[in-house]
Amino acid sequence: MLEMTLLGIPVWKYSLLIFGLIGGIGLSFVFDWMLRYWVLRVWQLHDRGKLRREGFRKQSIGLVLFSVALVFISSLTMSERWQVFLQRVCVVGIGYELTVIVSRVLEVLFREYWYKKAPDRDEKFHEGFVKSIWGIIQLVLWVIAVFIILDNIGVKINTILAGLGIGGIAVAFAAQSFLGDLFAFISIFLDKPFEVGDFLVIDADTKGTVEYIGLRSTRLRSLSGELLIVPNRELTSLRLHNYRHMERRRVVIRFGVVYETSHEKLKTIPWLVKEIVEAQPQATFDRCHFDALGDYSLDFECVYYVESSDFLVHMDVKQTILYRMMEVFAEKGIEFAYPTHVVYTHSVKK
Repeated sequence: MLEMTLLGIPVWKYSLLIFGLIGGIGLSFVFDWMLRYWVLRVWQLHDRGKLRREGFRKQSIGLVLFSVALVFISSLTMSERWQVFLQRVCVVGIGYELTVIVSRVLEVLFREYWYKKAPDRDEKFHEGFVKSIWGIIQLVLWVIAVFIILDNIGVKINTILAGLGIGGIAVAFAAQSFLGDLFAFISIFLDKPFEVGDFLVIDADTKGTVEYIGLRSTRLRSLSGELLIVPNRELTSLRLHNYRHMERRRVVIRFGVVYETSHEKLKTIPWLVKEIVEAQPQATFDRCHFDALGDYSLDFECVYYVESSDFLVHMDVKQTILYRMMEVFAEKGIEFAYPTHVVYTHSVKK
């Protein structure tokens, strides 16, 4: 019976093919089960849900099918041209499945490394960093895999590599700006000057909340609603004001009273302002002084702290203090100054 043939191929080879397929698929299911349940429980991976959903079942089965097909095709007696062609197809399939497996494993290890290195960073920043940096690593990985596959199917890659070497120099010159932004992005991640959700003030016209930190640029949502896109290399070279980590806000109020105010009332103003500020539960009084003799007013400067980084809380406290100052000053007969000019005329007797 072993000598029987089917389409010119011994039956025992078909039997080995079937047993190889069944055994290989069975092993692929066992490997996938070990990965999903045993390995994930032992390693305590951060994105274990991603691996549990995807696993390696499809890639394992594909790897088995292509491997068994390669062995079977190599044992057949057929046209050399077709045999070489089918063998190359199997090699390409094996290379593809292996690259997917290696890529997925490296991605998980890459994620775990950065989650352990920077556990205090928020989820949005980790996602942005992993997607951006991993995209470049994955591109390099696939380029290497393509060259290995081409070399294994008989393509001479020396000429291709030589051409890429010359072209790489031109690409490097053309990508200087992008590389600058990329290194700035890595610097932002490692140095942590700001994160997604921080409110940044770069200059008088550029301020907003960080929405996304990408490879090349960072996106800010301004107070008026438009989206500001700032290159990363500019953010690492400019002076930034980050308001997220501000525990308290220093507030300065400057005001003036008219020159006609009596000396006794001038002395009471710092104490009146102190009482007004201290009446606010979220404000801490610092000082209030008679500061300058202005062109048309006697100027005072008051400094206090709002024990909150919330801008709305700051404005509510300031508004209450100003309202109360106007009420108290009106009760005490103290007038606020405003720009005025007094013209004295002198009549000449004829």
